[in-house]
Amino acid sequence: MDNFLDELKVKNQTRSKEWANGADLDPLFSVVEFAGEAGELADAVKKLYRCLNGLRSSMTEEEAREALSEEVGDVMITLDLLCSQFGIDIEESTRDKFNKTSRKYDLSVFLGE
Repeated sequence: MDNFLDELKVKNQTRSKEWANGADLDPLFSVVEFAGEAGELADAVKKLYRCLNGLRSSMTEEEAREALSEEVGDVMITLDLLCSQFGIDIEESTRDKFNKTSRKYDLSVFLGE
């Protein structure tokens, strides 16, 4: 596979089936899972913010950056699964929305053009 998002989609769906013992996950579960991971991402940003601004923190800046990186991965994985359940191509929808916003605000930067 030559595209990371294509590889993620295929392997994510395969692993999801294995994770769920062959069952299809309910889309409601996938929404809740994504929301939970997005919340964990926000919490990781808060912890890094504490480190960067000299506030008391339970972790070092390096640990906070690693935690943030892991949560970004979790958000991408769960978002990809959610999109797959609803037949949404994450790459296409992101490109379309990015370009729609550029056109709306008369910006010069477009994806895929």
